[in-house]
Amino acid sequence: MSGKVAILIDGGFFQYMAKKLIGNPPNNENIMQFAHACARPEEQIFRIFYYNAYPYPGKLRNPLSQAGAGSGKETFVAERTKQFDALAQENLIAFRRGTIQFNGWKIREKTAADLIAGKRTSPLTDSDVVADFKQKAVDIKIGLDVAWLSSRRLVEKMILVTGDTDFVPAMKHARREGVMSGFKKAMGADEANFTWLEPIIDEDQSSVSKSQLEGQIVANPDMVMVFSLGSEGPDTGVMEALKSQAKEIPHLGFDYTPTWENGVATGLIAGIIDQDSYGIGAQTVQALVDAIEGKTVPDNIAVPAEWIPAVKIVEFGKGKAEIMSRQ
Repeated sequence: MSGKVAILIDGGFFQYMAKKLIGNPPNNENIMQFAHACARPEEQIFRIFYYNAYPYPGKLRNPLSQAGAGSGKETFVAERTKQFDALAQENLIAFRRGTIQFNGWKIREKTAADLIAGKRTSPLTDSDVVADFKQKAVDIKIGLDVAWLSSRRLVEKMILVTGDTDFVPAMKHARREGVMSGFKKAMGADEANFTWLEPIIDEDQSSVSKSQLEGQIVANPDMVMVFSLGSEGPDTGVMEALKSQAKEIPHLGFDYTPTWENGVATGLIAGIIDQDSYGIGAQTVQALVDAIEGKTVPDNIAVPAEWIPAVKIVEFGKGKAEIMSRQ
């Protein structure tokens, strides 16, 4: 696959993981090398979005001894600020700057545990407390960029490097935009004859997806198709809404779960597109093992997707269960 790709890097997470792997905080060369390695040779990097907060510039004094942080902190602030200033000038970099909020001081977890357990009776020292910092504005900036990139169709692929599950809703939005784009491409000129309704945001709750879809069915009596791209709870809510409204609207699902079997006999599911989730996991692990052993790992590992009509969903589920039980 060629085309434009956007690289979005959660700087705090990347710095933490890179330091664990290479032993030192990553410099700008490390960051740029990593970002470019995320894209395949045939892909064009649209932009590298790097999200991080500059270090807290204020002067701190330990609450126990009133001792200052010393020259070490000042050196760190100056060096990190210089690094980020230079990074922001790199080609393709869009530096999204957050802020650091100082929330006071807190007792270290081990110290607190020892005090509670009665293992510690001596007075607290400077090393028993640590400054409590909170990074602000980075999460929302990542979410806004994901929404902007997907809504404007500026790239064909986004690569988000983070360890924070708070970004799942933003990536789901991007996935919905991609699904819609795929439908439009397959429909060709006929797409102009259809109106796309607002996606249902169900917060993974079946009751929410049920009530929202019921409202859309009532407001749009000429609805011709429903596509579920959720989890088991919302998928159940969609089928319950179709049943309560007594509407024979083709309903397509994504990825097999036993939930879909409940809609086969009642005609509440027409079929599903299933990606081999087990295969994805197995091939990912194998690729990591190959990389560790110095073997060549292909840039692109294909994972098949399969159309499963409703009449074959139950049998398909038995096959998946058998595969999982053998491994």
